[in-house]
Amino acid sequence: MNASVGVHLKLNPNLTPYEQFIVERRQKGLHRELPSALSSYAVSFSHSDYLGLSLHPALIEAAKKALRIWGTSGHASRLLLKSIPVYSELEHQISSTLSTDKTITFGSGYQANISTLSALLNSKILKCSPLVFCDKLVHASIYQGLKTASILPHRFHHQNLTHLESLLASFQNDTRPKFIIAETLYSMEGTKTDLPQLNQLAEHHNAILYLDEAHALGVCGKGGYGLSHRTIDPNRTIVMGTFSKGLGASGGFISGPALLIDYLINASPGFIYTTAAPPSTIAAAKAAWDLSLTFDAQRQTMSSLATQLWEGFKELGFATSPSPTHIIPLILKTAEQTMAAQSEFKMHGIEVSAIRYPTVPMGQARLRFSIHAGLTQDDVSQALMIAKNHIFPFIQRES
Repeated sequence: MNASVGVHLKLNPNLTPYEQFIVERRQKGLHRELPSALSSYAVSFSHSDYLGLSLHPALIEAAKKALRIWGTSGHASRLLLKSIPVYSELEHQISSTLSTDKTITFGSGYQANISTLSALLNSKILKCSPLVFCDKLVHASIYQGLKTASILPHRFHHQNLTHLESLLASFQNDTRPKFIIAETLYSMEGTKTDLPQLNQLAEHHNAILYLDEAHALGVCGKGGYGLSHRTIDPNRTIVMGTFSKGLGASGGFISGPALLIDYLINASPGFIYTTAAPPSTIAAAKAAWDLSLTFDAQRQTMSSLATQLWEGFKELGFATSPSPTHIIPLILKTAEQTMAAQSEFKMHGIEVSAIRYPTVPMGQARLRFSIHAGLTQDDVSQALMIAKNHIFPFIQRES
């Protein structure tokens, strides 16, 4: 396996800042490129359409019906748009399932996080700068939302709720509003949050809990409705979810107490000042929400495949997640090793995502294996064979 990646060029002071940025990225093995349209793989561990719903006839038919009735566009902001029932139908459906008061939809989960957090944490509205506590490894969209709100969060070690408790205790006499932000299932680590304990901490310290369910929806919880479903206090919790991963559609949502959702309708820039998502994508998401209940067998198969892959990596001596979920990281540390390993898998017809800094911390570069309903035991066995015969020997030589 060849570990030589990137173009190693000397820095040139005459380069523009943009050229300098690209050169440095190449030198560090961090340069990104769009995949070739001609790329073809026998097996993919790379996508997040976990249940394969994006090609389900029910979603396609729902989208086609909406296209015929309302066309290809959302036409205008939801606040300016004449009533199109599919939006409110999906929103009411989500609230009913999650036992929350109210829900609004967004064009994407990224947009939902940024726009909600920037509005929710607005110090002018709150008359003070709120106290925000977040897991160090929350998604980039959450950090962007905090940045937009000019919030410097108190970060606790990943999944370390003892550390969070100590941070909260140090501000127990502080009367400013408190917010705790976490993902229910971390997209690059494959780790699950201890929601009962997190909910208990939020209640004890009178904090609002903000949960990102992006990678849990469709796969985790009863009916595939997420890890927070029936495990949290809906009166103090805001749930962000996406339709674009486990539910195979597009867009995102925020669900929570009526007062906070009404506030977002009036204060969230990404809701007020953008065209609504096309009705066809909302209709597909609504069909997926209904279908999720019927995919227990697929979720069970995915769990078995995840355990097979995770145990195989552990037996081979690779660093991976503490326990198996449908996201299995193969941690190789350096960007060069990770890109070389990805190339090796590609040579054997397997697509897998290479994740590097700044998406993950420096020194924690990895291949990210996504388990989905289209995989088989043979696919997992093939990936383990490649890891054993081609990746592990190389890593041993490099150590």
